[in-house]
Amino acid sequence: MYITLLFDGGLFHPAALLRSISTAYAQSIREFLSHNPLQIDVLFGPAYKGIPLATATVDKLGKIEPERFGSLGYSFNRKEAKDHGEGGNNVGGSLKAKKVMVLDDVIREVDKGRD
Repeated sequence: MYITLLFDGGLFHPAALLRSISTAYAQSIREFLSHNPLQIDVLFGPAYKGIPLATATVDKLGKIEPERFGSLGYSFNRKEAKDHGEGGNNVGGSLKAKKVMVLDDVIREVDKGRD
């Protein structure tokens, strides 16, 4: 059984709320990675609401621990490919051969008590 949690990321448009949630995400990611041998190269924010979450969180991680996260990139996708400018579906850091963490306003976890 999966539990899906959804919050409206669009409600975090005021600067103070975006700073709060991106700080909470950054601290959670930092804590998680401090107990796991994982490394990430790119924080990916799926269109649309994951975009500001990922970009603001990358900024926070770079400020909290610049020696570890100073070169962390972000990337996001477009719903439809662009055929002009840089084109394509993705914007930001390349995902090719990278270790990617996805950050979105939908969270799904396994109910371990039932599985």
